[in-house]
Amino acid sequence: MTLTAIMPTLRDVNIAVASVIRVRRPGTGVVLLELDAVLPTCAVLEQVRLIGRRSTAPLATMDVVTRGDGQDDGRFQLLPAPLPADVREGDLVCFPCLASVRHRDVVEPVRAEPAPAKR
Repeated sequence: MTLTAIMPTLRDVNIAVASVIRVRRPGTGVVLLELDAVLPTCAVLEQVRLIGRRSTAPLATMDVVTRGDGQDDGRFQLLPAPLPADVREGDLVCFPCLASVRHRDVVEPVRAEPAPAKR
C-alpha cells in the first residue's frame, strides 16, 4: 500500500483580502493586529502578504486577533503572521485559503443597535 500526500491544487486555493483596522503594541516585541475579516479555518497565515504598499521594514512575527469562527461567543485566537514591522491601520493584507471561501464566510456580521431615545 502506498500513501500519497494530498496536495491542494490551484483550483482549491483562494486568496482572501482583509484590512488592518487596529494595531496594538502592548509590550516589547509584541504586535497585535485586528483585521476586518473573520479568518476561516483554512487560512494559511504563514503565507500572509502586505499588498498595496511597499515596505522595506524587516518581517516580524505578529499575532492576528480575530474571532476564528465568526460567532459572538467565540474565543479570540492568536495566530502567527509574519508581516513588515511597520504595518499600520488601513494596510491591506492577503492570505491563501485552502478551500473555497465566499465573501459571507469572512465578513464579520454587523449588529444594528437602536439609537438612544432623545429626551
